[in-house]
Amino acid sequence: MFQLFLMYFVFLDLSSWLKLYGYDISNMIGSSYTRNQLHQPSAKVSSPQLTPQFNVVSGLQCIVEKEMSLFGEFGFIPEPLLKMETQTRNLLPRVAFQRSIFGEGVLVSRSNEGLALISVVDGDNSVVQDVVMSVFNGSYFLDLHFEQHDKDLFYFVKDNALKQNDDMEELKRLGGMFNVTTHETTDGKELRLLSPEALISIRYGTDPQQERHRLLKHAHKRAVERAWESERSLVSAGSKGARAEWNAEEREELVNRGRVDGYEGQDVHDVSGRRPQLADDPGNIRFHKTPNRKKRNRRTHYKRTAAKDE
Repeated sequence: MFQLFLMYFVFLDLSSWLKLYGYDISNMIGSSYTRNQLHQPSAKVSSPQLTPQFNVVSGLQCIVEKEMSLFGEFGFIPEPLLKMETQTRNLLPRVAFQRSIFGEGVLVSRSNEGLALISVVDGDNSVVQDVVMSVFNGSYFLDLHFEQHDKDLFYFVKDNALKQNDDMEELKRLGGMFNVTTHETTDGKELRLLSPEALISIRYGTDPQQERHRLLKHAHKRAVERAWESERSLVSAGSKGARAEWNAEEREELVNRGRVDGYEGQDVHDVSGRRPQLADDPGNIRFHKTPNRKKRNRRTHYKRTAAKDE
């Protein structure tokens, strides 16, 4: 009886009882919230408790206590004190919310040799899965992924040109899922599958490396055109430009014509190797003078100097 009374006398608060069972609240995350929520009655009231106390606290300590109090929050955006901000509303439904291009249960991957591997999960989408496996499985899946007119662009290559008719018959089974069109060029034949989310190109009778080089060339051309438009807008707004150092004459020519003769757009980072996704990015373009432009500038400078001497 004396031991029970002694134990009751020693362990008066929750922290002491939890330590008896091996739990230390002071080492747990969120212990500061638990400590503040516990009611700790006092047996006596002293006079300092009846009057407010104003202690001197450093600003650094206030910052530390505020940051420590945020560790228990689930989000990284602090809650506003007056109203709910728009960036804190409905964040979850907008995260990666986009339907698959070929529907549910179809996974398209690329092997080390560059071949397309189609993996399917048995379900209600059996017709689409069968068509996708028949058309795309074993073809060359190029490592190029661009975006144009808010659509993702994907490229596949088949070296056998006779497969186009068979693939066209298979794609007809999809109904209105894709708008399939046929295109013939000097480089070969092409099927284009257009959907609200993506544009898929299948080239027939061509080499995958040659097709990759052709696509990078066209993507670089688009990037240069967009870079000229961006540079013209910057100079028209009074800026010096971001992709070259223009003089007064060149700035005037850029604003009037949209480009400057003697300059060509070059890639900042190499896109043929590890960074092919930057091929159509205007931010990867910088304008440099061509050798003909430099020679013309030297001739113009020589003529102006000779005219001054006369």
